[in-house]
Parts: sequence; C-alpha cells; structure tokens
Amino acid sequence: MEVDGGSHLNEDRARQDRVLDAVFAREGLITLRYDNLRVRDQLAQVIEDVRAHCLARPTRSPQRGAPPPPQGEGEFS
Repeated sequence: MEVDGGSHLNEDRARQDRVLDAVFAREGLITLRYDNLRVRDQLAQVIEDVRAHCLARPTRSPQRGAPPPPQGEGEFS
C-alpha cells in the first residue's frame, strides 16, 4: 500500500510509480495506491478496501526456499 501526495500527479513521478509497480508485479505483488487526503478523510473505507484486496488474493508460498536448518554442534555423520 502506498499513500500518495500531490507529487504523484506529476507525469515523471507517475512513470516512476508504474516502473516500481511492474517490479513488484514480477514478484507476484500488487501496489494499492491511495491519495493521502482519501486516507485522512475516509480511513475506514481505505482499510476495508485493503482488507478486501488481501482476502481476494490467494495465499502464496514463498518463492525462495527456506534456509537449511542450522547444523548442531558435535554431530557426526
């Protein structure tokens, strides 16, 4: 979730946001963007929107494998 101010209305900043969103999308993530005034004035609705997006997305397993368990001291193979 990103809370955007007026600077994100600038075309250069909006382009940077799209590039960043694409990077996140390649990792299977989405960016939810909200205007800072909306968050301030309609916080309950923003929270419900974020909640609804989270519930609608399937649970995913980490793409990277878990690190191996630590080796115990004094173990012999």
